Amino acid sequence: MESFSPNLPLGTQRYSVDGNIPDDFLKGTTVLHVDDMEFFSVIAGKSVQANNWVYTYVTSGEAALSLLEGKKTFDVIFLDINLGEGLNGYQTAKRILEINPYQLIYSASSSEIDPQMRALFKGNLGKIGGKKELFNALSGELIKQRLTFLSRK
Repeated sequence: MESFSPNLPLGTQRYSVDGNIPDDFLKGTTVLHVDDMEFFSVIAGKSVQANNWVYTYVTSGEAALSLLEGKKTFDVIFLDINLGEGLNGYQTAKRILEINPYQLIYSASSSEIDPQMRALFKGNLGKIGGKKELFNALSGELIKQRLTFLSRK
């Protein structure tokens, strides 16, 4: 019995019920990065793409919400807390979770997460850099998320 991931084309991601997960199981993982500083998108984009993941970058919480409200889906969202003008990271995270309560959101900020807002984020990645570090930080949750979805089929 085989199944597929919700965000990937049919046939892209397969797993077997015997528990074996292929090396490319997370290939095609979709990532949305929200940061008002374009410099950080270059670094994060290279790390994400080095893992064969699909990278989308926007500069504001409003732009991220526009994508999500337009029914675009992402496996994981990297969200800066300080986004300049407009919605900040906390406001954006709250609105994202209203759209999809199961969305994986990681803070991608050099700022400490406000303890009262910690529940909005799965964790803090800091400013993203490095293929291996990024994969190690996210792979456990992404695999769990994908297997949870596939087990519902």
